[in-house]
Amino acid sequence: MPSNRRGLAVMALLLGFADTNAQAGNTGGVFGPVINADDRSLQYRYARVTENDRFAHRLHYQHAFNAKYRGRAVVQYRDQPSGQDFDQLRLELQHQFVDAREHNGIWHSALRGDLVIRDDNRPEDIGLHWTNQWTLSDRWQATALLFTLRQVGDQRLPGIQISSRYQLAYRYHGRHRIALESYNSHGPLNELGIPDDQQQQAGPSLSGQWRKIGYKLGYLRGLNTATPEDTVTLWLNLAL
Repeated sequence: MPSNRRGLAVMALLLGFADTNAQAGNTGGVFGPVINADDRSLQYRYARVTENDRFAHRLHYQHAFNAKYRGRAVVQYRDQPSGQDFDQLRLELQHQFVDAREHNGIWHSALRGDLVIRDDNRPEDIGLHWTNQWTLSDRWQATALLFTLRQVGDQRLPGIQISSRYQLAYRYHGRHRIALESYNSHGPLNELGIPDDQQQQAGPSLSGQWRKIGYKLGYLRGLNTATPEDTVTLWLNLAL
């Protein structure tokens, strides 16, 4: 299949899955499996829900131990009526077990384990996620993620929660890309679907890098009444 038709086919597939598991002030992303052995970086993320003017801040540090393993520590704050409040501490470890760079292939794959700690008697999360990325052509790239999550503690969600995320990206110049992203919540494992009361979002993003500074600007549109209508996001990444 020609590369342009192949890219359009994947875009149509992504549009068909364009839903989300995003929270208000969604700072999540469609992360890829590729690990660079020299990756030492800081990233700041900001997300604002326009209809209620609520926002979230996130700062994380990531450190690649080698070309197979990378760790990340995340701290997030959220906007509350009383002011900004601690939201969560997240610890992540990612293992890339399929590396197309080793055999000149088109497919990368990785697993990531997460531990999320919250205060105010809110539940903790234990997650294991699978991310895959395909190089469709010199300019087109597709990423798909499957999330599995179990909560422990008070006010926890039942069972193992399943969600997914998708991205289709086009590199239009150098290290700059435009993309379509979607976020899907499918509920507990024993009741898979896309429930009406789950938040669902999709939208475009623009990302790139200038010297040591990376950036991403994004917009997410709510696709049902359970989701904020409009969310804008900004990421800034500094290589150390």
